[in-house]
Amino acid sequence: AALIAKLTQVGRYLSERITHHDEWFTSIQPLTDELIPEAVKLKLRDEFHQGIDARYQHILADADLVRGEKLRQIWDLFQQNSVVIVHGASGQGKSALAFRYLHEYVPDHWRLWIRVLQDRKHLLKVAHAVAMHAVAVGLPMVVYLDVLPTDADWPELVRELATIENLQLLVTIREEDWRQTPSLRARFMFHDMELRFDRAEAQIIFDKTPHLDGRFLDFEDAWRRFGGNGPLLEFVYFLTQNQSLKSRIEDQIAQLQDRVRHGRLNVTELHMLRLIAVASAYEARLKIDKLAIHLNLLEA
Repeated sequence: AALIAKLTQVGRYLSERITHHDEWFTSIQPLTDELIPEAVKLKLRDEFHQGIDARYQHILADADLVRGEKLRQIWDLFQQNSVVIVHGASGQGKSALAFRYLHEYVPDHWRLWIRVLQDRKHLLKVAHAVAMHAVAVGLPMVVYLDVLPTDADWPELVRELATIENLQLLVTIREEDWRQTPSLRARFMFHDMELRFDRAEAQIIFDKTPHLDGRFLDFEDAWRRFGGNGPLLEFVYFLTQNQSLKSRIEDQIAQLQDRVRHGRLNVTELHMLRLIAVASAYEARLKIDKLAIHLNLLEA
């Protein structure tokens, strides 16, 4: 019996080491603070204002808007439950808010970011690696999961980790994917908050945005010209660039249409873009392989 117990212990140790080796710094990324040169900070701020997906480095470069009230709301929710889910439409700053919370409220080396989930088998492997690390450390940690449209099994990962002592889970998810995930409360306990961009935050962004080059008389003028409605990402782009994000996309579409007219692009590819845009507007998703077959595209 003692020999069997010892062999089982050795096997478990080897399995945990292999799992840690495979997933650490690939699927599981520790988020640590680092010094960023000023030139790199300027580049990070510029790409963040251009609408590039938020990364932890953007927070270290202070490229984001510090949304103090919403950060405190997340903190308060964590005092009630170990799982907090932030949901909202695309462009509302969910990822930036999550990274800022980790930077402001969680000590260095005690934050983990789960970057990608391939399938259910990989999900369980990632859960095992995180659980093993949390148990070994034995101190409070926060795990951040940014749910992608392809991460259909993400509730299973949360369920696996929700019972681990001293482990908190922060989840961000698009509103359309959130609505398509029913019966979560039957799997685990959580608190959620919907992230919205409002006029008050727009005023703060306007006041803190330098080099507006006199393009706006005041905040009221900027807010009126913006339309008084829209996601945070579009408003930041509107203030920091010489055109609105809508105008930029219209220009890109016009360029694609011009390439079709000159025979440099298949008209079917433009039709595919139109179908995807309409599906996204109605908070739906299309399977790209089946769409390519439907449109008779040779490659996809």
